Amino acid sequence: MASPDLVTSVSASTPTSTSIRVSLTSTNSTAPSLGAETETITFVTTEAFWNVINSTKQDILTFQYVSTQDFNRLDQERELRRRKIRFRRYNAEERFLIVVIPGKPHERLHLRLYREIIKYIDRMGLDDAWNDDGATTSPQRPGPQRLGGNRGEGDSSGSPYPQPNGRNWPTLVIEAGDSSSLEKLWADMRW
Repeated sequence: MASPDLVTSVSASTPTSTSIRVSLTSTNSTAPSLGAETETITFVTTEAFWNVINSTKQDILTFQYVSTQDFNRLDQERELRRRKIRFRRYNAEERFLIVVIPGKPHERLHLRLYREIIKYIDRMGLDDAWNDDGATTSPQRPGPQRLGGNRGEGDSSGSPYPQPNGRNWPTLVIEAGDSSSLEKLWADMRW
């Protein structure tokens, strides 16, 4: 599969402003469509999960019926196997897990955009006041009717240093999807 050529534009206002407007456009007509959807796979066992992960050609998979215990086991197994997958979103109440298997197109989508944003942070003189958090796992922000156990990993993320009022949530999270619909990416953003 050919890698898409990306055109990224980033604009920032004054050095005291933190508002950044970003647009990302593919200029390669052979780039995969963002409209592609993935099927939902029923989680059965940890071994079956890894068989699916190791045999798929997709970059995003959705698993259903993943208990918190199953998720914790998968997280430990991921570390033991040193497998480069991301658990984009785990929802304990609904028992679903979205897994990202990043390939070159996926990584290029978010890394190029993150680099452009960091250039503007540096130009504003804030480089020493910014943490690059990468794909760090974050718990879901507390809110009404939210149970514990929900977690997510962005493709690239960052936050000011030090975090205001002890907050432990990234300020900037970039989600990329080579085979994900734009609607799913927007839903990920709202999480």
